[in-house]
Amino acid sequence: KSTDKTREIARKYGARVINIKKKGFAAGRNGAFKYSKGQIIAFIDADFVLSKTVFEDAIKSFNEDPKLVCVQPFITLRMKALPKRSIKKFKLYLKIQNIATELSFYTKFPLPTTCVICRRDAITKSGLFREDLDLLEDIDFHRRLRRYGSYKVIRSTAKMCMRRFAKEGLFKVYVGYYLYSLIINTLGIKNKRSKLYLPIR
Repeated sequence: KSTDKTREIARKYGARVINIKKKGFAAGRNGAFKYSKGQIIAFIDADFVLSKTVFEDAIKSFNEDPKLVCVQPFITLRMKALPKRSIKKFKLYLKIQNIATELSFYTKFPLPTTCVICRRDAITKSGLFREDLDLLEDIDFHRRLRRYGSYKVIRSTAKMCMRRFAKEGLFKVYVGYYLYSLIINTLGIKNKRSKLYLPIR
């Protein structure tokens, strides 16, 4: 249950708020998708602040390339969330992440952030997010979505908050999330969570 008035603030700005009974990242996105009506769907985590041109740029890209199924804004940092001593380190991390993301888009295994805009028909064909996965359901989703078309990084930006990385450290978050969750999901072990990656959903 939200304690920071998220629902009230969202409604104030004209958003339609949907209450999904089933908990979890995948269930929340799947539930919201079923209520949506548009042909272009955005999946955006609360860690991101979008520039004003993101949606305009995304729609233009989809119109220009009918084979395109997913776009991601170019990711920058929200500096307010970082201690000054960590800014250089996180800038380097983000540069590496952006390069890795763009390169992955040329493969069958795209690795976007959790700030993407996709075509509705491709999402439907992909089968949505798997609700039986505790972690990495987004990576699993994008591997299936990639079968139906290409990915692209657009030039409009989205600022990402690095509060979790700043608090717990880059190494701890990567080991706890990417490495551990990749292993447990590959082996098919369900309902297990790393002690290094506490649930925040």
